[in-house]
Amino acid sequence: MSVIKSVSLNVVALIAGLLLMTSGMSAQTPITLWLDARTPEVTEWAEVFEARFNRENPDIQLQVDSELGLRRDRLVVATASGLAPDIYTEALNVLGSVAQNGLAHPLDEFYDRYAEYDDLNAQLVRDTEYGGQRYALPINLDGYVDVYNRAMFTESGLDLPSDWESLTTVARQLTRVNAEGEIEVYGYQADNHPWNSMIALHRMMTQLGRPLIGPDDTRLDLQNEVAREALGALVDLWDAGMPGVTNQGIRTQRRIDEIAAGRAAVQHGLAGRLLMTSGQVGASQLVDWEYRQMVGPNPGDGVTEYNGAILVMHPHTKAPDAAWRVMEAFLEPENYLGYLRAYQGVYPVRRSLMFHPDLVEGFPVYEEIAHLLDPIISAGPLNAGYVDFRGEAGAQIRRVFTEGLGISEALAEAERIANAILAER
Repeated sequence: MSVIKSVSLNVVALIAGLLLMTSGMSAQTPITLWLDARTPEVTEWAEVFEARFNRENPDIQLQVDSELGLRRDRLVVATASGLAPDIYTEALNVLGSVAQNGLAHPLDEFYDRYAEYDDLNAQLVRDTEYGGQRYALPINLDGYVDVYNRAMFTESGLDLPSDWESLTTVARQLTRVNAEGEIEVYGYQADNHPWNSMIALHRMMTQLGRPLIGPDDTRLDLQNEVAREALGALVDLWDAGMPGVTNQGIRTQRRIDEIAAGRAAVQHGLAGRLLMTSGQVGASQLVDWEYRQMVGPNPGDGVTEYNGAILVMHPHTKAPDAAWRVMEAFLEPENYLGYLRAYQGVYPVRRSLMFHPDLVEGFPVYEEIAHLLDPIISAGPLNAGYVDFRGEAGAQIRRVFTEGLGISEALAEAERIANAILAER
């Protein structure tokens, strides 16, 4: 009997242990993060982050699904089928549309108790707000700056411009056109794709004190003096620096090549990340250029355009508190520095880490561009409907430059098209 009793007790103990293990496993809260792996190094970082988080947070089972690119179509399907991730990455400039379509969980309650809140870039946090609520956690920042070929200005005896008028003047002076009417040197070069036309108009209107459209506005108003002044200045600048150019887009690498070869005096709106990671430009050449904010109507009105990535909590998550713990952990320095380094060439949203040696090392102009990130303005309005109307409305704005359409007529037509699209949302 003693043997039977001993075996019985062992079996009971084994069953109890298995039940305890099963109970422990079931107590874990599963959290899935869809991460845009912009580089192979980000995928490697994601594996490290997942393992570290799960080791330090045994009550949560984090799964990081890293993949190159944003998965917007898949997110819609996953949401409809009840298989959406708890957290996903997105671009900040489309957050308005995401929030309006019910794909973002408000984060105000979490921000209010976030211990590191004051270390976040205040402008980025403000730009996550729609209808009085904050809907995302920023995780990186890329600045778009104007790049000047310093040698061309020195050789021509010209000072660097300080406002729209002086920029237009030097662009005209440095532009060279041959006998066949072909541009040999651009005094100023910009991408005049319809989207970029709208981005430029938004920035210049904002510098005059009135944005193209506010985040919560339901209509676009372009028939005003601010819009006319901004578009007039933009067209003057384009005509001075790249007269007669009607192409709808200039590849970034080509624009880097143009300024590197002395075929452009000023390149507008080049992304800091692409400059720092371009294999076509040597470090010595990068430091010979001048990086500057985009000048405004008056000296001192310069700004830097930006875009950035964000973490969005899906409203269908069953565990918002656990999801927020993952988002908080993402920005902890021991995790976050590795992510930024893996992403390559982007800037942190935590102010205390802006000049951390791990981020500066290996990128010759990192610090120079970092000093230009205040003040910043989003590359395009943050209105929820902007992504829907920017192409068609922007094409009308662009016609002023490419077809000679009157400024007032173009603004009126762009407004009409945009409001028709907004009315259908």
